[in-house]
Parts: sequence; structure tokens; C-alpha cells
Amino acid sequence: MTQAVDRRTLARALFGPETRVPPGPMSQLLWIWDDQTKVLDFDSAQAKASLTRLKRRAPLGTIDILVPATSASRRQLALAIQEAWRRLGVNATVTAVDFPVFQERLAQGRFDSYIGAILDEPSPRGLIDQWTRAGWGGANHGRYANPVFDSLALAASRQDDATGAKRLWREAIDTLNADAPAIFLYSLANVAGVSRRLDGVELDPYSWASGLREWRMKK
Repeated sequence: MTQAVDRRTLARALFGPETRVPPGPMSQLLWIWDDQTKVLDFDSAQAKASLTRLKRRAPLGTIDILVPATSASRRQLALAIQEAWRRLGVNATVTAVDFPVFQERLAQGRFDSYIGAILDEPSPRGLIDQWTRAGWGGANHGRYANPVFDSLALAASRQDDATGAKRLWREAIDTLNADAPAIFLYSLANVAGVSRRLDGVELDPYSWASGLREWRMKK
């Protein structure tokens, strides 16, 4: 299902040429981003072959894609994925609901699939809540569970050495990607335009307005 989606073309078409396909559940700001991370590349022929083998064992039926009605971009993504899966031979529907209903259904596990949007914290420790058993009561809506990933992520979060931590996070994300519990669609690029008439401008990528009080008009 992941290999059937041309994520690079889709991300750039919807969000602009600077948008990148992430190597995992992370933005371009997160320090564990690594272009050498193993990912499932777009390969429609391989996707179709894999699905054919799967159908011999069990029928897939219809897969619904849940999106919040307030997000036009997520609905566009859902429609594009629906079409990619249709070409693969998979019947998919798109359901748009009000945002509170969307959140409620995620919390209750009432979905086949959904398109979400996650904001990074400066630390990758948030991935533990999102992708390990520790997050089953909260952010890990899909109930992804892999003891190898859990062990690597916990070890990485406790590692004091930055090089060692990045290596462990890389192994953890490689493990996650091999399981393909989600399709990581896009990572936006932050773009800022600042007037030459301003002094004292420093932009914090995690909070662009945090230094606003220091901005001054040039005399």
C-alpha cells in the first residue's frame, strides 16, 4: 500500500517544491532526520505483485480513509491515495468528519486508516508516545507494537552521547519503516520573509513569534 503512492510527486504538488518525503514520522527540523534511512520507495509494479500474493490468502475488502472536514489538504491527499489504491486494485472510500468527531474516532480506534498531521518537539522522545506500547492510551492511535522498536527507541532516549543516540534512533526508524505501519507523506519546509526595514529579527524555528518583542523599525 505504501509503495503504490508516489509520495514525492504528491507532496510537492500539494505543498510546494521544498516539501520533502520524510524518512519516518519526523519533520525536517528534527535532528535525527537522516537521508540514509531505509524507506519503501514508490514502486507500483512491486506493490501490485505484493497485493496479488496477499489476495491469495485473504480478501482486503474496502478500506476507508478518515480525514477532518476542516482540512482541505488532507482531503486532497486522501483522494489522491484513493486513486493510487484504485489503480492497484484496492477499493477505498474517503470519510470527512468534523474535527472533534475525528479526534474522538481516533481515540476510540474507529477507523480503517486516517490522515493525521503531527508537530515535532525539539526532542524525538515524542516518538515513544506515538509509536510504542507506552502510547496505546494516547497518541499511538494505530496501536503499533514491535518490541524491537520499543527497545531501540527507549535506549536512544536514554543515550547521553549524541552520536550514539542518533545511531539508535536510525535503527529504530529502520525497524518502523520495515513494518510500514503508516505512510509518511510529507514534511513541510519553513519559509520566512523579513522586511529590510526591521532590526533585531531572530527566528526560532519552533516558535517564530517568540522574539517578536525585540523587533524594531530601522530609523
